[in-house]
Amino acid sequence: MWPQKLSFDELSEFINSASKTLGIKGRDYYFPLRLALYGNTSGPHIPLIIDILGYEKSLERLKVAID
Repeated sequence: MWPQKLSFDELSEFINSASKTLGIKGRDYYFPLRLALYGNTSGPHIPLIIDILGYEKSLERLKVAID
C-alpha cells in the first residue's frame, strides 16, 4: 500500500516502479490500470486520477476490478 499523500512525481515513480516489479510494460500495464480507475483506457495521467479520486476511492476501484 502506498503512503496517504504523494506528489504527482512520487505517484508517477510509484506506478512506474510497480510496472518494473511486475514485469508488465506499456499498454499491458497502463490500459487496465486506467480502465479500473477511470473507466476508460484513455484519459488523464494515472497519478492525476488517483489524486482526484483520493487513495481510498482509488483502492476501492482497483479492488473491484481485481474481483
